Amino acid sequence: VPFASAAKASMLRTADDAKARILASIAGKVGLWFFHDDRCEYCEKQVEPANALARVHGLKVVYLSRQGLPIRGLDPAIPVRAADGRFERLGVQYTPSVMLLVPPSGYYLIAQGYASLSTLEDRIVHAAHRYGLVEERLYYDAVPTARGVLTADTAAVVAKSGGKVVGSVKHPLNASDFSSFLLQAQGS
Repeated sequence: VPFASAAKASMLRTADDAKARILASIAGKVGLWFFHDDRCEYCEKQVEPANALARVHGLKVVYLSRQGLPIRGLDPAIPVRAADGRFERLGVQYTPSVMLLVPPSGYYLIAQGYASLSTLEDRIVHAAHRYGLVEERLYYDAVPTARGVLTADTAAVVAKSGGKVVGSVKHPLNASDFSSFLLQAQGS
């Protein structure tokens, strides 16, 4: 992960572009179930991120209601289905919840409780990778820290070049101050 601001910004743009490509590539292969309760205030807030997944990425979202009723804020043209026992069968305990469906029989719980659009996108990308729907290189472009910063291959190149890895530490992708992480790595 680059330390310089410009390089980091470039890496984040590359990651965002790769995520968008992944989401577009799986749109016709997967679907989402949005579990909600018509009395849940956070379910109302989850409507916009769920709608954005459909609008921006072309993902099909099916709205499943515990009571079979529409949720406030949802476009009346969007159909709402009764959950018909799916909450219990699939272990959905909280609303709102979002589940990725990978035919013929894959189910992956993306979120239980309110989640932002970017969180949903990240989790869908991870799930799609888990189900083998994403090319490895594209996945690692989308999630540059998925393998960690220092891989065994990188350590081997450092050693072969006469260098020595003296420590390592993981840090959040969007960290802006690396000084504490460098001190941790030195002490590891």
